Amino acid sequence: MEQQKNTSNRTSLLFLGLVALIFAILFVVNQLQQTATPTQTNPTAAPNTTTTTANTSPNKADLTAIDTTKVADTSNAQGKNQRATQLLAKGDYNKAIEVLKQLSTERAKDPAVLYNLGVAYLKKGDNEQALAQFKKALQFDANFAEAHNSMGIVYDKQHNTPQAIAAFEQYVRLNPNDKKTFLRLGSLYDTQKQYDQAVQTYQKALNLDDKYALAWYNLGNTHLHQNNMDKAMNAYQKAIDADPTYAKPYVNLGNCYQKKGDTKMAQTLFQKAISLDPTLKNLAK
Repeated sequence: MEQQKNTSNRTSLLFLGLVALIFAILFVVNQLQQTATPTQTNPTAAPNTTTTTANTSPNKADLTAIDTTKVADTSNAQGKNQRATQLLAKGDYNKAIEVLKQLSTERAKDPAVLYNLGVAYLKKGDNEQALAQFKKALQFDANFAEAHNSMGIVYDKQHNTPQAIAAFEQYVRLNPNDKKTFLRLGSLYDTQKQYDQAVQTYQKALNLDDKYALAWYNLGNTHLHQNNMDKAMNAYQKAIDADPTYAKPYVNLGNCYQKKGDTKMAQTLFQKAISLDPTLKNLAK
C-alpha cells in the first residue's frame, strides 16, 4: 500500500514538472516572436533634416529648410536661423544680416552660417561683404561647393572674369552635375577668347542634357568665333530642334545661310524668329 502511494506521488510530481516545462517553452517562444517582429514606423514622421543644395556637409545651418510660417524663437540658433529666413523672404536684408551676425558669434566656425550671412549681403547688393563671408566659410570647409559658386557669381558681377572662372571651376569639380554653371563657365571662357575651353565646357553641359537649347546656341556662337561656320550651323540647328520656340538660334542660323548666299532660307529663318519674338526684328535682316 505504501509503495503504491509513493508511486502515485512521483507520477503527480512528474506531471506537474511536465506542465511547468510546457509553460516555460511557450513563454520563451512568445518572447522570441516579440523580438523578431519589427517596430512599425510612421512614414510621415520623418526626422527634421537640414540638408539642402546650399550645403554639402551635414549638420550645417540651412536658410531654406525651415518652416517660416511659425514665429521664430530667437533664443536658440535654430530660431535665429528661422528668423533670418523670414526676414530674407520679406526683403528685409538689414535685419536678416543683424540676426545672422549674432548667430555667427555663437557659431563662428560653422561655414554654413557664414555662407548664409554672405547670401544675405549678396541679396542686399553688398558684394564685398558677401565675398568676405564666402571666403570665411571656405576657410572652415574648402569643399563647400555653394560657397565657391557664390564667389563666382560675385566675381562675375565685379567683372573679375579670371577669378570667376577659378571659382566656378572649383564648384563644378565638387558638383559636376550642374549644367547651368557649365553654361555660365563656358560663356566666361568665350569672353576671354579661350574658345577651345569654352567648347569643352559647353559640351559638358550637353553631356548632362543633350536637349539644352541654350548650350547648343552658345556653342554655335563660339564656333562662329572660331570661324567654323559649318559647326556653328549644326549647333544652331540642334538648339532649334531642342526648343523650337527659342527664337535667337533662328536669327544666327539665318545669318549663316545669308553669308553662304542662300537668302531664301535666311529669310525663312528670320521670319520664324520674328514670329516667335518680335523684338528681334532689327537683328533679323
